[in-house]
Amino acid sequence: MMKSGKRIDALMIGWEFPPHISGGLGTACFGLTQGAAAMGEIRTTFALPRLSGDEDDRHVRLVSAGVPVRDGAARPSSYSGAVLDEVLRYGTHAEQILAGAGHFDVIHAHDWLTAPVATRLKELTGKPLVLHVHSTEYDRSGAAVDGAILAIETAALQQADRIVAVSERTRAHLVERYGVPAARIAVVYNGIELGPAPARNAAGDAPVIAFLGRVTQQKGPAYFLHAAAAASRRMPGLRFVLAGDGDQLPAMRALAAQLDIARQVTFTGFLDSEGIEHLFACSDAFVMPSVSEPFGIVALEAVNAGVPVILSRTAGVAELLAHARKVDHDDVAAIAQAMLEIVGDPVLARQLREGARRDAAEISWQRAAIALADVYRQACRDHATQTGALPSVE
Repeated sequence: MMKSGKRIDALMIGWEFPPHISGGLGTACFGLTQGAAAMGEIRTTFALPRLSGDEDDRHVRLVSAGVPVRDGAARPSSYSGAVLDEVLRYGTHAEQILAGAGHFDVIHAHDWLTAPVATRLKELTGKPLVLHVHSTEYDRSGAAVDGAILAIETAALQQADRIVAVSERTRAHLVERYGVPAARIAVVYNGIELGPAPARNAAGDAPVIAFLGRVTQQKGPAYFLHAAAAASRRMPGLRFVLAGDGDQLPAMRALAAQLDIARQVTFTGFLDSEGIEHLFACSDAFVMPSVSEPFGIVALEAVNAGVPVILSRTAGVAELLAHARKVDHDDVAAIAQAMLEIVGDPVLARQLREGARRDAAEISWQRAAIALADVYRQACRDHATQTGALPSVE
């Protein structure tokens, strides 16, 4: 239920924004600002390293940090290893953000990518800081964590007045791995704005099973391909699409050839929003076999498109979707069996499609924004208590 109170002015620090996105982070930021605008109690100014000029600013005010483009530098919408230098450069442009930001009550940062500049803004202004954790370095890298990135995350978690986790799984992870007190963490699930239920493929089309995400170890593309090979041995007419870009893409092409399914697998590379829409329109099942998935917005996008989903049991979105096939990420046999059951049983596929849409109908970005407003108010109260100042919002 929405609370009535003073409007909150939030300075949100982002890394990417539609149409220039590489993954779920940009989608989440867009959804949260859209939900905040619809809610009416939060006014958001959104800062980016630089602006391209074609960002979707219908419900948010955009501000550029003015980080200049350097030859060979990682683009802002990138999660590659080379991005650390760009993150640190972003961190030196806090004053430029302040010059264009105007009034704000609270700073809201997203992941380690924005942590250096956000903590600098807190230092300069004395405003409370909310850190929104969409994924951690342990999620992205497993045992091979980058010490510099881990240090940035750890420092930001310590300096934040309040922390937002995208799932209960992530909240527990922050407590166990980073020693963050549970009382400082609020779970705010991502959302989806459901469109009309779409029409599906005509009967007789070759079944298509899709993977969509960054082609990295975290997202489990190898498990998708091994399951595809196992399913193909039992149903040779299956087709598969591995959509996305990432450091493991060459290895996945080689693996498909090694598994003798190269002719059945289409590698699309990175897809824009139109390409994603087309992919889901022709897909009979979507598989998200992530090794570590704090949330997984792409699964909600598949549900919105009417595609049955197969999820890792530990994915954050699995906490919300009762009507999804849930498997261990590395259980190739179980993934293959779920593929075959969905494409081979129209009644089951319909039950999963319709049930998942009912699950997703309980989720919205406006609902997320309402929860976020409570976090903002608590952060302002906590900060005021610590500093002896009057809280800026109630």
